[in-house]
Amino acid sequence: MMRTLLLLLVFLSLSACDNKFSLSDTATSINPPRPLMDMVLVDINGDAMPANLLRNHWTYVILADADCDETCMQYIEFTRAVVNEKQGELAMQRLLVLGYNPDKAFGEKLQADNPDMKIAILTRPIWAIFTVNFLQVATEVGGAPLYLVDPRAFLVTAYDDFVESRDLMNDLNVFNASLSD
Repeated sequence: MMRTLLLLLVFLSLSACDNKFSLSDTATSINPPRPLMDMVLVDINGDAMPANLLRNHWTYVILADADCDETCMQYIEFTRAVVNEKQGELAMQRLLVLGYNPDKAFGEKLQADNPDMKIAILTRPIWAIFTVNFLQVATEVGGAPLYLVDPRAFLVTAYDDFVESRDLMNDLNVFNASLSD
């Protein structure tokens, strides 16, 4: 009995230390993953972005209604760190979605400060269609400013709390391993 209990404790302690198959504490896995339909988004200049923008890349989506507050800017910095770290391993891109009728000057400044980032401006009908999945998830997890979309364009994770870049990298590794299986 004592031997069985010790083996169980060793197993539990080892599995608790193994982060390979567990998401960070700030991540909420969306189960089942929600497919996001292809749609035409427009950039800050009003030009159409590719319909398959969310496909073939791991994409972080940050929702900001009209501007990007301090927390939003912190998420941009963290996603930039993850993208830079994982660029050689994974096809990465980031997408900041500015909501309906954002401040154009703010969008232009954000794009100038972050030339490698995709910034989409959503018209009212597209905003409603696009955010229904995100807002439903945000309601389920109690608010979510940051999301992860997999290369199949499935919404797979919501981050409902301030997250560190190492947690984002861990979660990417977990999901990438699951797609490889």
